[in-house]
Amino acid sequence: MSIKNIIKNTYIETKGYLYFSTFICFLINLYMQKSTQQRYAKQLINILNNMQNYFAYYYKAKYNFYFANYEVSLKNINIFLKKYPYHVEGGYLKSQILYCMGNKENSWKILENILEFSTRLKTWLMLSKIVENEDDFNKFENLYYKYNQNTNKQITLYLIHAGIKGMAYKRTKYYLENLILNHKFSSKNKISKKELNSKDAINALKDIKNFFNKLNIKIFLVSGTFLGCIREGRILSHDYDIDIGIFNESINCDIAETICKEGLFCIHEYNTPSIIKVKHINGILIDIFIHYKEDDKVYHLGGKAKWYNTLFELKEYEFLGEKYFGAKDFNLYLTENYGEDWRIPKTSFDNVLDTPNAIIINDDLYILHLYKLLMSKYSIYYQEKILNELYKYDENNFINKYKIHKGY
Repeated sequence: MSIKNIIKNTYIETKGYLYFSTFICFLINLYMQKSTQQRYAKQLINILNNMQNYFAYYYKAKYNFYFANYEVSLKNINIFLKKYPYHVEGGYLKSQILYCMGNKENSWKILENILEFSTRLKTWLMLSKIVENEDDFNKFENLYYKYNQNTNKQITLYLIHAGIKGMAYKRTKYYLENLILNHKFSSKNKISKKELNSKDAINALKDIKNFFNKLNIKIFLVSGTFLGCIREGRILSHDYDIDIGIFNESINCDIAETICKEGLFCIHEYNTPSIIKVKHINGILIDIFIHYKEDDKVYHLGGKAKWYNTLFELKEYEFLGEKYFGAKDFNLYLTENYGEDWRIPKTSFDNVLDTPNAIIINDDLYILHLYKLLMSKYSIYYQEKILNELYKYDENNFINKYKIHKGY
């Protein structure tokens, strides 16, 4: 995480509470970024503790959370929140701890309580992430109307995310249609994802490699990360996460559970079959795609699509000062993923619509994906392509309304 972002996070955590100790808190957050420096973070937490500063309990909770010491983490955050019951970041941390301990009900209650005294958008984001079924979505939807958020575009997007996770596809499409037809999405406010900080991405990729090395599991670069490795020798400038793969037969433990004990990672998105979505402590998102062999093919999958490649051997490549595995026949792999023109950089790309090897496995999710694309920067260049694809799925009624809305 950049110094600027560490300062920002420390400010959010300590605003209105600390003055003289803020610099110590900044250093704790700084030293937590690297496993080789985490002992210094622990020493600084002890300094706060000796000063009888209650933020020592907050950082003890945070530190132990990243090692999956949830009981210890919960004990400390409870002491902290007893002193500062309206500390939003403390509430978020407790909610995460409880969810990881299997107590989703109380995790949800904490976030719901935060809505009573805070307007932070992050609360809605966190609620959307722990939606697991349609009942959860119903609860989210009730809160959405309780707090009159139907005019808030960002919170509506979180509602849509919750609807997808809760498999409430019909209602989710309703909200997407209303959002598209009732909001102006100019080239300036089209939805886009946050691009990677290259230094953070390099550190996160190295740390995830070291983690899997300890497990004797061979990882390999896939998708955009592998394209960046081969075509440009760096992380793609427009990428927003790191993509790695592992073969199903190499898995020898519960990876999601084990990685949370590493001190550097937490689960970023729950209930995503065949993809382990983790977040490095520096903020970088990593998708770990489980690859399955099927005759002479290998595939990985998400909720809406399955991507097939010719079964490949692995080869080591020099990348960002380290050695990483990737498909030995990189030309075949990248051609199957991106087409024969994979060497030509593209201004915009969709990982389903533009991948020759994608097979749709869930029509409902794919249609929702196409709706969302109409709000993204991708549609600036490929609006007709999206609409033509929607025609194939009998979305004519919506398309006609969309064209009237757009004035053509």
